[in-house]
Amino acid sequence: MADDIPSLRSLTLEREYDSEDYFDEDPLYILNNFYIPCLSNSVKYCRLAGFFSSSTFTAIADGLMNFVLHNGKMRLIASPHISSDDCEAILSGEKSESQVIDESLIREIFTNDNILSESSELLGWMIANDLLEIRLALMYNSENELMSSIDVDKLAIFHHKIGIFEDSEGNKVSFIGSINETLSAWTRNGESFDVFSSWIPGQNEYIEGHVKRFERYWEYGKHNRTVTISLPDAVKQKWLCNLPKSVEDLTMYQSCVNNPSFLKSSGPTAMEDREYQRNAVDKWVSQNYRGLFDMATGTGKTKTALIAVKRIVENKCGKVAIVIVCPYLHLTQMWEEEIINFGFNNYVVGHSQSPNWRESFERKVRLFKVNPDCFIFITTINTFCTDYVQKRINKISSDTLLIVDEVHRMGSEKYSKCLNDNIAYRLGLSATIDRFNDPVGTKHILQYFGERCITYTLEQALADKKLTPYKYHPIVCYFTDEEYRRIIDINKQIKQLQDFDPIKNVREIERLKVNGSRLIAKMDDKLDKLVKLMGKYKDESHMLIYCGATSIASLESEVNEETGNSEESERLIEYLANRLYDRYHLRLRTFTCADDVKSRKEIIDDFTNKHIQSILAIRCLDEGVNIPDIRYAFLLSSSEDPKEYIQRRGRVLRLSKGKSFAEIFDFLAFPMSFENNTFSAENKKTEFSIIMKELVRVNEFARLSINPEDSIELINRVAEIYGVSDIWGDLSGTGNRSNKTDNDA
Repeated sequence: MADDIPSLRSLTLEREYDSEDYFDEDPLYILNNFYIPCLSNSVKYCRLAGFFSSSTFTAIADGLMNFVLHNGKMRLIASPHISSDDCEAILSGEKSESQVIDESLIREIFTNDNILSESSELLGWMIANDLLEIRLALMYNSENELMSSIDVDKLAIFHHKIGIFEDSEGNKVSFIGSINETLSAWTRNGESFDVFSSWIPGQNEYIEGHVKRFERYWEYGKHNRTVTISLPDAVKQKWLCNLPKSVEDLTMYQSCVNNPSFLKSSGPTAMEDREYQRNAVDKWVSQNYRGLFDMATGTGKTKTALIAVKRIVENKCGKVAIVIVCPYLHLTQMWEEEIINFGFNNYVVGHSQSPNWRESFERKVRLFKVNPDCFIFITTINTFCTDYVQKRINKISSDTLLIVDEVHRMGSEKYSKCLNDNIAYRLGLSATIDRFNDPVGTKHILQYFGERCITYTLEQALADKKLTPYKYHPIVCYFTDEEYRRIIDINKQIKQLQDFDPIKNVREIERLKVNGSRLIAKMDDKLDKLVKLMGKYKDESHMLIYCGATSIASLESEVNEETGNSEESERLIEYLANRLYDRYHLRLRTFTCADDVKSRKEIIDDFTNKHIQSILAIRCLDEGVNIPDIRYAFLLSSSEDPKEYIQRRGRVLRLSKGKSFAEIFDFLAFPMSFENNTFSAENKKTEFSIIMKELVRVNEFARLSINPEDSIELINRVAEIYGVSDIWGDLSGTGNRSNKTDNDA
């Protein structure tokens, strides 16, 4: 079984541990981030401790079961708990020394507590199968009298607390400090110890010294005031009574296999990967760990990135710091879940809503400078760009891997300034690396991160059956007179500003475009037709409704760049939620970045289990969130930027059991003149421009759908009404008409 055991070198261990650093935030930090991972990855464990408690092994059940299933062998030297009354009984002749030792061990190890009985059962099984050997260290005073545990601890006579782990490859990790082999020492006491790894230059000599010290006390006999003896037969026999015949029959084994974390390594674990993912990582490595993963939404960008992380950690022997940058807060939580599942536990999540992260981040950077050892820092793009983070990353930049999720955002003038040229290793992820109407920003991304290591399109993913086939239904909706007046006015203002000075007026132009998008997102006809359509699907489940980032009352709203959310943007969601519930009593929930991790998980779980029928969401679902069970998507809002609607489509097409195809309902914004074929010569060009912006999306969605007929008919009808001879060329970018109609002057 040794071949299946992860190496100790795969772990991300700190150079020193002090329980006081973690106690308020996580009192089990050292147990879960050092002891259990090391034991899980080892086949030998030698432990020299002042005192021993079998309850320790209940707390590390997963790690100990891993160790046992790997046929790991443990050698333990510890002192029995001898009370002052025990010593008095020996001196008075009431009890013999051996009797006191037997009773103290039985009192300590065996209890009526069921939980402790599980650990005692497992330890007994290990003894019976030669996987555990225990020797006792007894301390004597100058009169050659057995000392009590209180006196031993007070005088610090047997104060050696050493542990040595060894894996199947011969790698060793040792620790030395104040910590005993007791539950309170690992979980409650104020303890500290130093850690040494055999593969790190200059540390192996310390480990060999620890091995020699252990072996000296392992030998039977007297060592100054300490005498080493074997485990008494009476104790051993009590341990061996009524043991099960196999490890699978152990109570602790049954407890562990019901635990989802059982057998999970604490270092990078093996991952099931696809050929295109392996090829992408191979090219990234060949480009000196630089490049871009241009992959359609739903095809595994995050997992491919984690495979890349595993590769660089292995190749650099763990001497790399990894910084993961996300556009929104909720994506930091998604990445945290992914790296935990992947097997990493030495990480810090840092952003505006994460308390006390600076201290942890500062400590990891400081330790990394002294002894490079892999850790992960997950943060938002705004926090990453702060002077505080930039200065600390700069201290370790030559040994840092920067991973930017949704890397297209990094091409903006604001964020591109934060890309540190001293960072050695770089990886950008996106389904839409090319920035919309920003060739300069796109060029900057390519120059910094390097060449594309993979371009895996949605078309390829559908052909390879890595995504779900889909039906696409364009639904034409019409402006009211007031909405039409306002959208025409907005378009005229944009044209005037562009004609006058597009560079000087870029911010005002962008503001007007956003206001136009918000107006289109909340068109009366869209909302009415959605409510009517939902009557056909009121008994269905696994439905997603994309709303616009706006309110019913106003076009203007401030959107938080870190969350992608705002109070105003939630009002349209609430309006729709109330309207759909009142009409059909649909079970639905809104999904916004205001929801905490627990609430978000509950919503997704309820959605998956059909406890709710539909989720109403805005921008926070555009990037990163994985809800594969979506069957139906209703798009009320889409901008001109292909990034948005391409990512929304990909969100719907993730594979899921029992999902043979998905359906997308796209609510289009058209002028009323299209319905009645009456348009004014003055506004004809503007109206056609509005329609063409919608048809670009229709064409993109329809060309890969399994029912393109309705979309083709709609596009041909537009061409007929507006007298366009080469509308398909205009939509594909190959035409030469620049959206002119035949009747334009």
